Amino acid sequence: MRSTSQKSILFSSLICISFYTGIQFVGETDASFSSQASSAPVNLSTAIVFPSNVKKLEDEAQNIADTINKEYKTIFLSPSNVTLLELRERLGKIKEIEREINVQLGDLESIKKELSTTKLKIKNQKGVDKQTFAFVGEGDQKVSSILKEVHSMIDFQQIEAVRSSISNQINNIEEKAKLNYVENHSKTNSDDNND
Repeated sequence: MRSTSQKSILFSSLICISFYTGIQFVGETDASFSSQASSAPVNLSTAIVFPSNVKKLEDEAQNIADTINKEYKTIFLSPSNVTLLELRERLGKIKEIEREINVQLGDLESIKKELSTTKLKIKNQKGVDKQTFAFVGEGDQKVSSILKEVHSMIDFQQIEAVRSSISNQINNIEEKAKLNYVENHSKTNSDDNND
């Protein structure tokens, strides 16, 4: 009997400690219960997108566009009096920048597609407020204009022209080096023969 009594006290103590610990972790809550029932229907709608998400996508699109613009401009910076090694490095760098621009354009188009898809989902969803549709539409419009601006700025034919120009410079320098080598070598041979 005594063992059962001790187990009851121990069990009660553990429950009290558990409640106390739970209160310490959770903290105070303000909740009230009402026994009144409402007969009005409850409308629940899910939020597909939040304004902060749209703003984040707009900012990301703008950052990508700024990076593309910056990288694109570096292609056309042409230093004078460069060596063969510097020309080869520059050609490699331009090819790398062109690949990066293509990747970033793909990222920008993905953002545009995501916003367009979200806008279409919201448009087709019943009970969505006009404000939600409006900010998604504005975000879609902003990203569209950013994408359009980037497409109008980037000219891949100009990039190809720069690459061709550098390749021609490399070829010319290599040809001159070969001619100089041949001339020097044949001059050395003729000098040796004259001795």
